[in-house]
Amino acid sequence: MSETFDVPGEGDLFATLYTTMGDITFRLFQQQAPNTVSNFIGLATGVKEWTDPDGNAQQRPFYDGTIIHRVVPEFRIHLGCPLGNGRGGPGFTIDEEIHPELRHDRGGVVSMWNDGEENNGGSQFFITEVACRWLDQKHTVFGGVTKGLEVIKKCARVHRDHNDKPWDAITVERVEVFRA
Repeated sequence: MSETFDVPGEGDLFATLYTTMGDITFRLFQQQAPNTVSNFIGLATGVKEWTDPDGNAQQRPFYDGTIIHRVVPEFRIHLGCPLGNGRGGPGFTIDEEIHPELRHDRGGVVSMWNDGEENNGGSQFFITEVACRWLDQKHTVFGGVTKGLEVIKKCARVHRDHNDKPWDAITVERVEVFRA
């Protein structure tokens, strides 16, 4: 299976996560999930205001310095929590954008996390290592990895605790959004 996501009609917007274990680049599915992509870009670049865990309004890049807080081999890596434990967010939620053609049919699918309730995503997202079809129609797919699937595999296999949190922090140093 190819690492490249070739979605018909897709634009040319990408993001690269620069992490302490390597870089992950993914195509953003702006046409299929415009609000989710806009939210991600706004948080990643610091254009969108968010609320920190102390209740203070912030307008700086949200993801810089956060950690990959959950890793599960043969499943996914999970990130985007300012608390580093899967319980934090940006102080707001966004609606789901479930697109019928976007599925968790391979590794490298980038999806907005929710806690099982509808329309409560915000900043947390995950990237699949393998196909996870049981997640179809439950999470907004908003991107597909074009480079760095081996980094996801490496992250998913680090030593972790009973909550699947890596023993040694895997940090998102910064996120770059660009057109190619």
